[in-house]
Amino acid sequence: MNLSLENKITSLRLVTILMLFYLLGYFLKAFFLFDKSFIELISSPIARTITSVFSSIVASSALLVAYVHKDQLEKIIGTKYKVFKYLPLVMFLFDVMMMLLILDVIKSKVFRLCFISVLYAVCGLLLISIFKALYKQEEVNIKQAKAKVEQKEAEEKHKCVCGVGFPTKKQLSGHQGRCKIYKEFKNN
Repeated sequence: MNLSLENKITSLRLVTILMLFYLLGYFLKAFFLFDKSFIELISSPIARTITSVFSSIVASSALLVAYVHKDQLEKIIGTKYKVFKYLPLVMFLFDVMMMLLILDVIKSKVFRLCFISVLYAVCGLLLISIFKALYKQEEVNIKQAKAKVEQKEAEEKHKCVCGVGFPTKKQLSGHQGRCKIYKEFKNN
């Protein structure tokens, strides 16, 4: 039995493609919401379109970045910020509200502008939190890499003729007292 179709349906590639389509749809929804909301605020159609495009890119990118790094954020930040635990629910509610505003189910201009402000604030919080967490992780990685290099350099300085390296001269001396190769080298 050929499972090729089943493998394609459950593949990471298909999920990635569908996720990109979802993000494109999210971008378009956000664009229409921003464009519709900014009509009275930004009179120039070009400026309004540019503002709406960049605002939509931020909103849809924040969604992707937040979901991709959600687990890593929880590990780095811990339970200090419980918002990451409820992130899927929060994003779901934003998505629902966005559709209700686009479809004019909720016609309140004040609510629309408040919603956009909250959406942007949450996106900013998520992106800044992710940046901070990734920056801290990068600092830890750099310190670990530096420590490994320093360890390797120390071992190279304190190396026995048999090829074994030690972090300190004292450890090297202790090894040389037992090392047969070193004793033979010393006697020759």
